[in-house]
Amino acid sequence: MNGELKRILALARVGRTIANLSLVIVLTLLGLPSVLALENPVLGLTAEEREYIANSREINALLVVGAAPIQYMDRRNQLQGISRLILEKIAADTGLRFNCLAFDSLEQLQAVARDGDIVVGVPQAYADAMPGLVLSRPYLTSVTIQFQHKSVNPEKLDGKIFAAVEGGNIPSGIPAESVRYFDTREEAMTAVNAGIAHYGYGNAYSVAYYTLQNGYRNLVTVPLEREQREYCLAPINPDPLLMSILNKAIAAIDDDTILSIILRATTQIDQDISWAKILDTYKGVVWTLLLIIIVLLLLLIRSSRHSRKELELQNRRYEMLAELSNEFIFAYSLETDTITFSQHSTSSFGEHVAEVGDMVKANLMKRLEQPSAAGNATNDTILLPVSGHNVTFRLVTSDICTSDGQLREVIGKLIDVSKEVAEKEALVTRAQLDGLTGVFNRATVRELVEERLNQKSRGVLDAFILLDADTFKQVNDTFGHFMGDQVLKGLANTLTSVFRATDIIGRFGGDEFCIYMKNVPSLEFLENKCRQLVNATRSSVGDLTITISVGATLVKDKRSYEEIFQSADTALYEAKNKGPGQVVIVQPCRS
Repeated sequence: MNGELKRILALARVGRTIANLSLVIVLTLLGLPSVLALENPVLGLTAEEREYIANSREINALLVVGAAPIQYMDRRNQLQGISRLILEKIAADTGLRFNCLAFDSLEQLQAVARDGDIVVGVPQAYADAMPGLVLSRPYLTSVTIQFQHKSVNPEKLDGKIFAAVEGGNIPSGIPAESVRYFDTREEAMTAVNAGIAHYGYGNAYSVAYYTLQNGYRNLVTVPLEREQREYCLAPINPDPLLMSILNKAIAAIDDDTILSIILRATTQIDQDISWAKILDTYKGVVWTLLLIIIVLLLLLIRSSRHSRKELELQNRRYEMLAELSNEFIFAYSLETDTITFSQHSTSSFGEHVAEVGDMVKANLMKRLEQPSAAGNATNDTILLPVSGHNVTFRLVTSDICTSDGQLREVIGKLIDVSKEVAEKEALVTRAQLDGLTGVFNRATVRELVEERLNQKSRGVLDAFILLDADTFKQVNDTFGHFMGDQVLKGLANTLTSVFRATDIIGRFGGDEFCIYMKNVPSLEFLENKCRQLVNATRSSVGDLTITISVGATLVKDKRSYEEIFQSADTALYEAKNKGPGQVVIVQPCRS
């Protein structure tokens, strides 16, 4: 009985969290205020504490981001979330000043902790990882709940893949071989939604937030309360006066104000929640409503002209819905050969409305010329001029016919899908690039090089270059992977500046990069280019000197990708055997 009661209480907490976030979305879309006025409470500060505040400098507050809506970076790289708003509330109530410094991982934060004053958003797991921290009273409490793919039985998790966040704690009882790591909680939930992993755990606020933001259709939450997590502030160098002030400020924040802050944090985030997403999620309901509206319009037209005012009111309601969802309504009359746009559509297209109308009419006429086209609905894409540039729209139409089947009118709407198209193109581009350095990844390099090899004329001289950093392992071992990543980014930037825009630059993994040069004038040119590259990439990290070794091969006659790679790889091996900063070039055999 106690176990069942815990399940009910956990479900209530999750439901309350999702309901709160859902309320924010509704209020935001309706343009209504979603945040209560925050009052400045009487804190009961002592004279010594007030003097401390008056004489205090700006407090460096360190945070680990990546868990919306608690603390995260938005798309403009600005810190957002509940923790930031809590600090603003404390600052407003006490007069303390905070300078927030965000980090992607606890390891990064620990590396510079001596330069900070307090750590923000600290659960007990952080305190254990940073000995000496003394936690304030919690300003936010959340439970950890289970999220899983809808096909998974929560009672049968043996052998299932657990989605964990890199650097997070793994609950007891989960074998290491069943764990798959992801960089963020959002990536872990997306993987479970896609079936890449089966289940995971997260705090109720983040799980509810990402579920609402991304519209996960295959994700369900199970009200199994794993642990209660309290988020606190923790001075790095214990200061009794600062701790006392922080505790009094947190204690003065009542439950209603906390809820208000949670709502405000949600409205400030980069919302992927849009009318387009809502329409996509509830497209069955929307299409049903649209069909009902069309039927009502037809019935009203046939019934009596006396109902014209009601019809106009109904049209206005529909146009208001179109304005909210950024849709552009039109009607095309075959009898008069005219197309009429709604007022919203006319004002939006401006001086291009006539040109847009002609292009839509041309599309409709092309369809109507086909046999048995009347009475059929369409769903096409069309490129239209708007505000001086072309925008991609989805053209959706429905035909209105007389009782004897004769086509009388076509009604339809244009839906702006340019953002959707741009996002798809961005995903394709992102899939081709190395996530750390921004140059091509291994698979894309091979694809582009093979395309060049198939198109290259016989006798045209190209070159393939492989390189890696001679002391990269020492950089990672001595200064950590963060500094190693900076070295790799710097190396990629140097490659981009040294070589031409037509050359193919890529990263194979680790510290190994490649360049495929098209139309190389001569062997001497290639030698000079490789030596220039060695000199340009020489740098220092602490007392370590960063150099690279280069192996290259000329590509003249028809050769496969495997052959030129093997040739350059052999040259690189010889260069590294000669010592740091060496270049070896292999000329192709005569064919």
